[in-house]
Amino acid sequence: KTLEEPPPHVKFIFATTEPQKIPITILSRCQRFDFRKVGSKELTKHFESVLEREGVELSDRALAAVVRQARGSVRDGMSLLDQVLSFAGDSAQDDEIFEALGVVDRSVMGRLVSALQAKNATEALAIVRDLDNRGHDPHEVAQALAGYCRDLAVILGTEGQAEALLDYAPSERADILSQAKPLELSTTQRWFKIILDSSQD
Repeated sequence: KTLEEPPPHVKFIFATTEPQKIPITILSRCQRFDFRKVGSKELTKHFESVLEREGVELSDRALAAVVRQARGSVRDGMSLLDQVLSFAGDSAQDDEIFEALGVVDRSVMGRLVSALQAKNATEALAIVRDLDNRGHDPHEVAQALAGYCRDLAVILGTEGQAEALLDYAPSERADILSQAKPLELSTTQRWFKIILDSSQD
C-alpha cells in the first residue's frame, strides 16, 4: 500500500542487479534507470588516482588485471584493490597480484600460444601442468586461452587497427601485437573454436 500510494514527502529508490525478478506491479510504478558498466579506460584512471593518493604503485599489467576482474564495476574493483594490497602489501610484485586475484598472467597465455605455434606439445603440457600446480581451474585457463586467441584473431582480422577493441595494458598490447604478426587469421580462429569447445568439457 505504501508503494502504491506513497505520501507526497516520500521517495523510494530501489536498486537491484536482477531487474527481471521485480514484479510488473512494482515496475509499472517506477521510473527505471539502467546503469551501464564503466569502461576500462575510466576504471583504470580512477584506480590510478586512488593508488596515487594512497602512495601505492602497481605495474600497468597488474592494474589491467584488476580492471578486467572488476568487469565494469567500480565497487568490485575497489574491493579487489583492497584484497590485492592486503595480500601483497604496498610494494606488490606482479606475480603476487595475479596470485591474489586468482588469474592467469596474459604472458603465460602468450607462452602457451607460442608452444601451439611451434607444435611443441611438451612445452604446452608443461605450462598447463604448472598452472594446475598453482591451483588454477582448467576451465578458467581454457577460457583465458580462448580469449587470448580471440584477441589475436581481432588483431589479424583488422590488420592491427582495432586496438580499441583490446582490453590490454600498453606493455601487454606490444607483446600480443608482436605475437600476432607471423600468425594466420584462419589458424587463430581454428584454435579459438577448438579451445572454446574443449572448455565445455
